Amino acid sequence: MIPRALKRILIVVIVFAVSCVAPLQGPVFAATKASKASKARITGFATYRERIALSPDAVFEATLEEASRTDGHAEIIKKVRRRSPGQVPIAFEIAYDPRRIDARRTYVLRASIYEDGRLRFTSDHASPVLTHGNGRKVSVLMRRTSGEGRRTTGGHTVAPHSHRRP
Repeated sequence: MIPRALKRILIVVIVFAVSCVAPLQGPVFAATKASKASKARITGFATYRERIALSPDAVFEATLEEASRTDGHAEIIKKVRRRSPGQVPIAFEIAYDPRRIDARRTYVLRASIYEDGRLRFTSDHASPVLTHGNGRKVSVLMRRTSGEGRRTTGGHTVAPHSHRRP
């Protein structure tokens, strides 16, 4: 038989232990839930075939787009830009909010490289990701552009002049 004083001490110790452990379980669960959301990432490499070095002022841009719309305009879900990305292949990662992804829709990734504000390389087709059996890892092949197409000013894309002198 356990003396009455020892029973009280055991009860206090058990209550104390449970009260110390219970608050830890809430934040641990919340952190696990948050870490799952933060693990929603697309990773990949972007490259091009030409043997051309990028200048130090080059800017790499990758966009995750929802491309299910019938009007042909894709909604940008997330865009990442990296100044001075180095040489190809360029590794990239796009963190996105999984709540914005609908399994019934189509999502694609596009990539571009700008030099001196002008588009130099771009993906000529969209790489499907995330839904309809497509994963979170992608390899994007970009093509060289004439460099006279789009140019950027302050993050905005500007169309080229429509008139030229002969």
